[in-house]
Amino acid sequence: MKEIVTTTANFLAVIAGGKLRPEIEVGLVLSEPTYRPDHGGEMIRERKFETVRFSASPHILRRMAEGLIEFADDAEKEIVGMIEGGMK
Repeated sequence: MKEIVTTTANFLAVIAGGKLRPEIEVGLVLSEPTYRPDHGGEMIRERKFETVRFSASPHILRRMAEGLIEFADDAEKEIVGMIEGGMK
């Protein structure tokens, strides 16, 4: 599974409908383990990196952030519920 290593952002001004509008270019640097055998038959673990870039308006980026916060909250509730339920 890919993991987020770091994030980057560039702030842009784009013309839309004759007006300047803010736009954010977001970069996500992702890493994923890969495995391959070496010449001695051992497995070697390496990391493969890639960058995903996209642009969004501040409004869309805020909506995305709200969704990610909701994912985090739901995951915490579910895991805590599993832990507490298993401890009874």
